Order: sequence, then C-alpha cells, then structure tokens
Amino acid sequence: MARQHEVWAEAQRERARQARDREQERRESQRAQARAARAADWAERDRKLMAADERVRKIFYIEGRMAEAAAMANDVRARLAELDGVLKAGLRDGPVLTFASLRRTDRFPAFDMGRLATPLTPPQWEHFAPEEPSERGRLFGGTARARFEQQLDSARAAYAEARERYAAAEDGRRRQFAEQRAAYDAAATAFAAAVAEHNDGVDQFARDCWAQDPEAVAEFCSLVLDLSIYPDGFPYRARAVYRPGQQEVVIERELPAQSVIPPDRDYQYVLARDVIDGIPRPEREVNERYQAVIAQVALRTIHEILISTPGGVIEVVTFCGTVSSADPLSGQPVQRLLLQASAERKAFETYPLAELDPVACLGRLNAVSSPHPHDLGPVEPTVDFDFLPYSQRPAEDAESPESAGGGRNGLSSPTPETAR
Repeated sequence: MARQHEVWAEAQRERARQARDREQERRESQRAQARAARAADWAERDRKLMAADERVRKIFYIEGRMAEAAAMANDVRARLAELDGVLKAGLRDGPVLTFASLRRTDRFPAFDMGRLATPLTPPQWEHFAPEEPSERGRLFGGTARARFEQQLDSARAAYAEARERYAAAEDGRRRQFAEQRAAYDAAATAFAAAVAEHNDGVDQFARDCWAQDPEAVAEFCSLVLDLSIYPDGFPYRARAVYRPGQQEVVIERELPAQSVIPPDRDYQYVLARDVIDGIPRPEREVNERYQAVIAQVALRTIHEILISTPGGVIEVVTFCGTVSSADPLSGQPVQRLLLQASAERKAFETYPLAELDPVACLGRLNAVSSPHPHDLGPVEPTVDFDFLPYSQRPAEDAESPESAGGGRNGLSSPTPETAR
C-alpha cells in the first residue's frame, strides 16, 4: 500500500520543500533590503564625513557607530521575537493538510489551433480577370479583342494555378490541424488518466487512513510535518509511527541546536576602543530560552497533528524530540533524546496554547525532558521508536546535517527506508 502512495506523496514533499525554499528566499530578501538600507545610510554618513570639518566629522562618525550597534541589537530582538513566536506561528483553527488538498484539480490547457484555426482564403476570379475592352476598343475591331482573349487565357491559367496552390495549402493546413488535434487529444487523455489515477490514489489513501492502516496514517502525519515552516536554523527531519491498538501516533522530530539562541543580548559602541562590543546573554537566560523553544516545537507538533487528523483514528500523540551531536568518544554523529511528551486529544484540545507558558504546559502533560538540554543531557525514552512497527521514513532535511550512522540514547538514527 505504501508504494502506491510513494509517487504522489514524494510530489507533496517536493511542494513542501519548495514552500520552505520560497519562505527562505523571502526572509533573505527582507534581510538584503535591510542591509541595503543600512548601506545607504552609511554611504550618506560617509558623504557627510567627507564634507564636514574635523570636529563635525568625529561627531558623525561616533553617531554612525552607535547606529550600527543599535541595528545589531534590533536584529537580535527580531530574532528573539521570532523564536518566542514559534508556537503561535503554528496555531490554526483548520488542518495543516487535508485529503482534498492532496487531490489534483488542475486542468489540461484548451486546444490552441493558432494560425491553423483559420481556413485559407481561396483565390477569387475577379482578382485575375482582365479588363474588358472599352467601347472605343471595340470600335477598332479585332486587335483589341484578340489582345483581350490572350489576356483572358493567361488569367484563366494563372487562376487555375492559384486554385491548385490554394488546394494544396488548404489540404496541408487541414492535415496539420488533424495531426495537432490528435496529439492534443492523446496528451489530454493521458493527462486525464494521470489525474484520475492520482485522485484515486488519494481516495484510497483516505480510506486507508480511516481504516487505521498503520502505514497510511504514519504517511499522512509525515506529510503534515513536512508542511510546517519554522524559522531559520530549525531542522526538518521527522518521522512518524502509528499504533492502531492505542490510536496513538509517535512523532520523532529533530530539535534545533542551542545555537539558535543569540549569544549576545545587546550591543554597545565603546568610544575609547572604537569597537562594538556584544553584551553576552546570561547562561541561565540562554538555557531558559532554549527550553522554551523546544517546548514550543513539541506543543506545535502535537497541535498540528491533532488539528489535521480525525478523532477515532488518532487520540494520542507522543512527541520525541532529538538533537544531533557528535559522540565525544567516537566522534560519530548521534541523536540524543531531549524531550518526550504525550497528549490525549480530549484534554489537549482544551488548552489555550496561545496563552500558556510552553514549559509549564509540558509539565501538565507530564513530559519527560532533559534537566540540562543545553548540555545535551539525554533522557531515557519511555517509547523506543525503532522497536515500533510501521515506522514512516523521515522527510529529507536540506537544512540540518545528516545524522546517518551512530546511535543514541535508546533511539537509533533515522534510516531512509520504511521500517517494518
């Protein structure tokens, strides 16, 4: 069954990757515009410096350096606002993905006949016929009449030749039209068959999910996760497994590294040394902010799965958050489990997620989390992902390093094949 869905499911993943790429381009465009605006400001400052005397030049220079420090501080505040809004950015009233959205609704373009649509204009005799002799010419007898008869014979021959050329050209137009129409009809038929096959596959996919087929439900959850767009620096590796007996889906998602938290909380220009110094963020604040970020990822993932799937199929979502690191002994890449939380649909849907503190909310879910996530201190899993059947393969991750090989605390690295 999973192989039947593989082609269009991969197409859906490609669309999700393209959406993430477009969002990345949009963010980069905004950053480029901000850099350009700053460069313009600095160019204006330099122009004023060149035109001013030494005393005024020094004032302009200091003001410019202070403005640079303020701009750097604004960038940090914008980044923190983005990180603080990870959960709210994913809250929605409607599903992330529906079976209807997976169906193809595109139409084959209408047949464009172009120049072949217009029949050629046949030659008209009046365009060839010679002019009749005038009254004066007829009075002079046969000379004018003989000349007219010669012209008439030539005109008839030219007209007949034009008719032959017209007939050949019109036959060619009709033949080309028939050939293009046949090619169009064949392409339209193939297109309709492909659309029908795709939509039949989606319909079967929906039936399989409603029937609680483990691979189908895991595939659907994996597609939901692919469509969730996060800030820069967040990885997109995730996999899902469905346990129909418990109506539970287990999601394993790679968490961002602590480096997503800006290490400096502010910047100031030091006149004595003519440098812009970063004011380090206290370690405690870095740790607290990192805990808040990974808590938001967990809650957002649970919300997006529940809002997109029907009750009766999924009643419990278990989230396993991992982070990539290097084993200090072997140097091999490993995945460490930092957070695990389970939520029941009935209770979770009553949580006002936009108002709750993410870390406190995880406490209500009796989450198992690392006491020192900033040090990558792992927790012992209560669910071992690799021993669950019907594990859905992970999505591609173009933004985070591969985690192939090695192991981790009770959870091995994701593999590219569907586990059975």
